[in-house]
Amino acid sequence: MAARFTRFLIIAAFVMLSTCAAADPKADVMVKPTSETTAAEVLLGNVATVVSEDATLAQKLESVVICQSPLPGRTRNLTRDQIIIAMRKYGIADGTANLVCPSQVSVSRTSCKVSGQAIFETAQNHILADTPWQGMVTVEPVRLPLEQNVPTGSIELRVRDNTQIRKGRNSIPVEILVDNQLQATAYVSVVVKVFAPVLVATQAISRGEQVTMVNCILQERDITNLPSDVAQELPSSDVIATVPISQGAVIRRGWICEPPVIRSGDTVTVLVSSKSVRISDKGTAAMDGRVGEQIKVRLMGDVREVRGIVVGQGLVEIKLADRRN
Repeated sequence: MAARFTRFLIIAAFVMLSTCAAADPKADVMVKPTSETTAAEVLLGNVATVVSEDATLAQKLESVVICQSPLPGRTRNLTRDQIIIAMRKYGIADGTANLVCPSQVSVSRTSCKVSGQAIFETAQNHILADTPWQGMVTVEPVRLPLEQNVPTGSIELRVRDNTQIRKGRNSIPVEILVDNQLQATAYVSVVVKVFAPVLVATQAISRGEQVTMVNCILQERDITNLPSDVAQELPSSDVIATVPISQGAVIRRGWICEPPVIRSGDTVTVLVSSKSVRISDKGTAAMDGRVGEQIKVRLMGDVREVRGIVVGQGLVEIKLADRRN
């Protein structure tokens, strides 16, 4: 009887010792009060020191994903319960690790700062490198964009493809890439100014009057808000005004033109041609015409008017279509 009781005690003690041994933690996890990470997720290995003789268990504990990382340059606070729940989700049973955790745990995301000046200069250099305007172009910020916090890595700034640039105020999208991945887009408000010589009337010019260096001059002006067709070259000796031009006005290309080479009432030579026939006759111009313009003419001995193209001084051509057989 005594022997049986002794055997029972030995077995019970063995079972108790085995149970206690199974409940003993196999790893120590010591969470730091503050830590930093560069990754997009916060791992237990980022915020704690894991000590265990079981290398596989230690690696598994370090790989536990607790939460998403804060934005670059920001901080996120963690709790003990949050860490325990993350360990359970990762398949680590309670009691497997001895968790030592302070009352407050904060995790910061490391970052690089991209200055507003650097973002503006990216937009400025893009505009100046590919300007379509003649003259001097300046790019001024309406206001500098805010400083941007981005993840650490290889940083590249570039203006978004197919961005349209115009004179005056623009909003330029500057993309910020880290390791070739787009992280943010900053919009830069700028004013593009263009300074160039333009043709300015020094005195009033009547319609049909010749435009020369006597009554106009080239002057450097801010043409940012002027029409796109302002004249930027000296007039040739044959240019006349098509409209009255006031003194001091910036002359537009549509206000001047070469004078007609044929005047209404002029006697002209009329060439009538086709692929197989070419004849000439005399006629009278019924309207003014410049080279390349179509005008009406009356052939000699005919009261009807026909249309022809002015091809030179006193010369009008009428092209006939060949008849098909």
